[in-house]
Amino acid sequence: PAYFPDVAPRLCEIGRGSPTGVVVYRHTQFPEAYRGNVFSCCWTLGKVYRFNLPLDVCRIPHVRREFLETTGETGFAPVDLAVGPNGDMFVAVGGRGTRGSVFRIAWTKPGEPPDTQGDHLLTVLRAQQPQAAWSRHVWLAAADRVGREALVGAALDQKRPRAERLRAIEAVTEQFGALTSEEAAPILKNHDDEDVARRSLWSLAQSPHHAEVAALLGRISHNDAGYWNLVSRLVAGQDDGARKKLANFNWNWGDSATGRENNVALHAYLRALAAFREERSRSSVDELWRLHYRGELTTAYFSQAAELFLLAAMPDRRLEAIRLMQLSLGDINARQMAADVYAGYSTNAGPEELQSIRKQWGQKLAGQFPSFDRKVNLELGRLLAMLEVEDETLVDRLTDWLVSSGEVGTERQLHMLIVLSRIPGSRSDAATLRTAKGLLTCFPRGATLSRNWPVRVSEVTAELFRRDTKLPTEILTDIEFGYPWQTLIVSRLPKELKEEGIRAHMVMIGDENEINDPIHRWSEELITEFAELPEEESFEKLREAWANIALRGAIVRGLAQTPKFEDREKFLEGISSVQPNVVESAAEALTKLGGEGKSADLAIAFSALRQNCSTTDNKSTREGLAGLLQTWTGQDFQIEEPKDQKKLLATYKPWFDWLEKEHPAIAKKVAGFGDATAEEWLARLKKVDWAGGDEQRGLAVFQKKACHKCHAGSGPLGPNLAGAAARFSREDLFGSILDP
Repeated sequence: PAYFPDVAPRLCEIGRGSPTGVVVYRHTQFPEAYRGNVFSCCWTLGKVYRFNLPLDVCRIPHVRREFLETTGETGFAPVDLAVGPNGDMFVAVGGRGTRGSVFRIAWTKPGEPPDTQGDHLLTVLRAQQPQAAWSRHVWLAAADRVGREALVGAALDQKRPRAERLRAIEAVTEQFGALTSEEAAPILKNHDDEDVARRSLWSLAQSPHHAEVAALLGRISHNDAGYWNLVSRLVAGQDDGARKKLANFNWNWGDSATGRENNVALHAYLRALAAFREERSRSSVDELWRLHYRGELTTAYFSQAAELFLLAAMPDRRLEAIRLMQLSLGDINARQMAADVYAGYSTNAGPEELQSIRKQWGQKLAGQFPSFDRKVNLELGRLLAMLEVEDETLVDRLTDWLVSSGEVGTERQLHMLIVLSRIPGSRSDAATLRTAKGLLTCFPRGATLSRNWPVRVSEVTAELFRRDTKLPTEILTDIEFGYPWQTLIVSRLPKELKEEGIRAHMVMIGDENEINDPIHRWSEELITEFAELPEEESFEKLREAWANIALRGAIVRGLAQTPKFEDREKFLEGISSVQPNVVESAAEALTKLGGEGKSADLAIAFSALRQNCSTTDNKSTREGLAGLLQTWTGQDFQIEEPKDQKKLLATYKPWFDWLEKEHPAIAKKVAGFGDATAEEWLARLKKVDWAGGDEQRGLAVFQKKACHKCHAGSGPLGPNLAGAAARFSREDLFGSILDP
């Protein structure tokens, strides 16, 4: 989590996407508000973002702003950015089959270029886009002419604008080497400008004269990550002179209120402290961090961290102590597990060590839940789950917080459900009721589901049912039961309650054709669930849902379990599906129904066979289609499939030869299936009246061809096609469909 004390704060939440090229705009053509901004490409969504980051980026929250996105039908898949000599921004687009091109962005009323007055020093200090090759060609030559002394003088000149002083330090460091301790001392000692001081520390970090730099750092005090990162490098180095100078440092700086204001600076200090091997007095909490950064924080120190937690009054200090307890257990386990949901809720410590800690500290720590701070509650809950603490009243307090904290449908609610599933012991009736309420309301409404969310919820549900045998019954009677997404929960019901649960679910959800609310809309998983009931209970319900094109694949699979002649047309449509498992189920159902295939039926079946010869993965589907054709035609061709995909269609040639002999018209139609060239398709696209498009018909095709199975939402195959029209041109989109 971002609030962990040993995690650098996030500057900005960007969200999903594919970040590619990045550039900082250091030119004057664009208006003032854009200068110094970070510009970043997002290939997935077809956008360029900008971030106005101040120099002290660690202290100020930032906002993502959209700078560019496409309109109309022009494809826009940005991959890289560059700024030209006159301040124009160039955006390269393309990649992964999209059409490549370069866009140029210029401001209609450009700002005035900086006036260098023909002065070589100003040419360096006012260089635009100084890291670009075209700019470096100019200012490096000017820097050689003015020399080191002039650049250092500019850095020390407090009357100069800050931007020029910063550039002076950058230029002298790159062209002539790092600032010496004598050159940097006036800047660092006087604290005349924090940003200039930070840039000086950056320069000193490039210096080979470690002892001199260490002597300077020992004479100043600086609440900055750059300062302590530099100290850390010097401590870890091999220069004995530098290490002796560092022995006189104020190593208790982190104990002060000032020392704990900046999380990044604090942990840079703690890493430096860890590298400093000489023993000296310091606070208990810093000593534990020191051990952690030296790789020596073990379960032997758990008690010390636990004592700090019990004594701490402020939430930040309590959270820090919890984090140290987690680290002493070997940190949160991130290894793959049988149920991956518990990777963040188990430890790397051995069972005997855990048992000892649980015995000594379990009850004491459990008694601290809940506190008045949400973050402390979340991480204390995680720690209790890692330890699997059993306490008579803990589950009651956890479930009470679960339903009263206002966290419905959030990641934090799911987090606490995971914690509950790790806590052993009996559950009171009230705790069971609250657990049911929490589980049934954990769906993140209004948010995009991660592709792993359904799997994780299913894993948690199974463990909660194992811990509490009363919970499944409570689930079925709760007022919140009855949403389609809850198939995740129903699928984990004990065998003796499964059919009862499906029936209750069917009653609570209602008629699919009358539902407009997306939260209640039927899903393929729901159809699969209903199909588990006896046919006299489920089939009519499945047939009623046939109007929903997106559900037809699942309906075919359900009805195919006990084929009925009245569903024959549905099975024929299933044969045309692009989903191999649907085709296989439909073919087996039609085979069981028997009879002869009409000409139209043969065309569908042979087209499906040809389509499924495009990959060796669909062997059982091809065998099912061949069995159906054998039933319809009375022919029996013995087929042994090769391993080479290129020879697969030729292996089924006896079937297609028979078709050409007996039904030449159908054979001609089947042979032309999917044979159009890219050029023929592009010519066809030019004749289409795009103004007459129908969005609903397009949606129907998207669903009928099962595109939504992979490309809608956050499925495991993906990618989500949201934003595809923004990054692909029309030709690119159709090209990707024809040749993925």
